[in-house]
Amino acid sequence: MSARALVLLLVVLSAASAFAREEPAVRELDHDMAVATWTADTVWFRENLADDFSLIGANGVVKKKADVIRELVNPAQRMLPYESFDIVVRVYGDAAVVTGRFVQRIDAGVRRLESDVRYTHLWIKRSGKWLLVASQQTNVKEH
Repeated sequence: MSARALVLLLVVLSAASAFAREEPAVRELDHDMAVATWTADTVWFRENLADDFSLIGANGVVKKKADVIRELVNPAQRMLPYESFDIVVRVYGDAAVVTGRFVQRIDAGVRRLESDVRYTHLWIKRSGKWLLVASQQTNVKEH
């Protein structure tokens, strides 16, 4: 085996090892975020969203970390429990992209709202800790 082929093999094995090591942690954080959303766990969001976090909602509105945390504790709305599905996690060194889908139900007093949403989350590892830096949501339309 040539030196070039050996180096390439080592790079591939290293990347595969990093994925195997980091993928479960990122997947768990993505799940924890869903739970923190419907339990209105503002502490989780303060600790796990990057200070420069941005969310592009399904309606196109951009929200920052403070906006997301403030909306979690809106007494006029109560989010019902949900689980994400169709989840795919891809790790690229200190960055990870998670795509998935969830159906979110909100009890807003006399109204009940429901959204079927696909999402993309971008996680970055800073100082050994995974932080969510960006999120994009898109409403799923019936065909």
